[in-house]
Amino acid sequence: DESQDRSDWMEGLEFFELGEDLSQPTNQPPSSKTNPNPNTIDPNDEPPPLVPVGESLEGSFFDELLLTKAQREKQALHEKELGNQAFSRESYLTALVHYSRAIKLHSEEAVFYSNRAIVYLKLNRFCESITDCTASIDRKPSIKAYARRAAAWMALKEYGLAADDYIQALKFEPKNSDVAAQLEVCTGKVEEELMQRIKVNPKNDKLLEELNQVRSKKNNSKKNF
Repeated sequence: DESQDRSDWMEGLEFFELGEDLSQPTNQPPSSKTNPNPNTIDPNDEPPPLVPVGESLEGSFFDELLLTKAQREKQALHEKELGNQAFSRESYLTALVHYSRAIKLHSEEAVFYSNRAIVYLKLNRFCESITDCTASIDRKPSIKAYARRAAAWMALKEYGLAADDYIQALKFEPKNSDVAAQLEVCTGKVEEELMQRIKVNPKNDKLLEELNQVRSKKNNSKKNF
């Protein structure tokens, strides 16, 4: 059931909405070329159909090459804050633009990728969400990056991969009920799939071993509660 599948991966997602604040938001960006209305985007500044990791938009409204490293990082935080504001208004394309600008300015900050990943989830762009979560994890692993990547795997019905990421997320917060609940959904889906395959081939030792491993993951996740 497609609606149920969507409900599964969206359940509890609000817990993982945005990354932590890195500093207080600035009132004005350091560049002199400010957008007169920072909460809107120029029609020519739309994101491309597919945004590879680390790649941002062409034609920025400021020349980041003229900024010092400190100014770039400060401007990146400003873009992140604008992205957060747009996200809270459910203006997801606007948020995508601002998080992409932040990444272009300061590509080593893990939170920017994690924040853009939740936007991609909201836009049903699951492969891009997975890619950004992976980039975030590569820079600084976090419960949000793992949980968001798991949600994207679930949306693609890759329940085994989703379960693995939820297990990693629980290492950060072993008693997180939202993550634990989603892990149970994933392991249940994998268990159902394996049971169907075992019915067809009941003597397949490999399938039986996989089933035992899945049940072990399920039981271990419950021990924390």
